[in-house]
Amino acid sequence: MELLSPRLRLREWRVSDFHNFSRLAKNPNVVRCIGDGKLWDDQRIRKFIERQQQLQKVLGHCLWVLELQEEKGLIGFCGIAPFEPPGFLEIGWWLDEICWGQGYATEAAKRVLSHATQELGINQLRSVSHQDHIRSQAIMRRIGMRHERDGLLGIFGKEPKDLPIRVYVYEHKPKTE
Repeated sequence: MELLSPRLRLREWRVSDFHNFSRLAKNPNVVRCIGDGKLWDDQRIRKFIERQQQLQKVLGHCLWVLELQEEKGLIGFCGIAPFEPPGFLEIGWWLDEICWGQGYATEAAKRVLSHATQELGINQLRSVSHQDHIRSQAIMRRIGMRHERDGLLGIFGKEPKDLPIRVYVYEHKPKTE
């Protein structure tokens, strides 16, 4: 599976992605607004990659590796995965900080959203962010999502329970003939 946009490639995960993904997952600036903001250890990184491989195999989608078309090498990820609990589908992304501010996350998210609605038949996606992560929320708005609600991460049975979050939703309205 491979998706292309004007500058980017989204693809399935490989075991060889471990090193490049470790760089992101161990960067405090990248993980600052991910869950509890703690750096990931090697075991968590391996489990994440294995989970994405399994999701791709079973569901036909996951949080795909994100690369620049001109060069090989992971610069982040973007895709669709179940947000468990409660089990809704979430569109999400991470991006290496050297790539911030260049429109890559928005470009990737638009391509994923198009694939989700046109090829996979997914009509609703959500995205969850730290309440103060305004850059991620700006991407959500740029791809056509709307603010659904604010709350605490604990409403989804996740830790840290007292983390303020903002939830956005995208609802695709299929064209009727």
